Amino acid sequence: MKALLIALCLIVIPCSAADTVFVKYEGWVFINKQFERKPIPQSSWIYEACYAKRYIAQTDTVYDYMVINLSGVWYGYCGIPRATYLSLTTATSPGQYYNRNIKGRYVCTCVWQ
Repeated sequence: MKALLIALCLIVIPCSAADTVFVKYEGWVFINKQFERKPIPQSSWIYEACYAKRYIAQTDTVYDYMVINLSGVWYGYCGIPRATYLSLTTATSPGQYYNRNIKGRYVCTCVWQ
């Protein structure tokens, strides 16, 4: 029972309240003060989005990076422009904006250090 409660907390705690989130297909991501964090109260299934520039040591490259909480599951998006992140967080219908402009794009193929 205790393990189940811990697992549920890891899934539903917004990044503004947690130091680390488990991002599907990527693993654990440390959410630190470099991330810009925005709750998305106008959506019933997009809870929060967090955005930062991330450094990849293997390629000596900086990427735009967003993690987003969709119905309790965190997903990562690489190379997403900050303007797209901001448009998502201010959209009248974030779900429609996500489906039209983000879903299936900005796939992360990199390994974070």
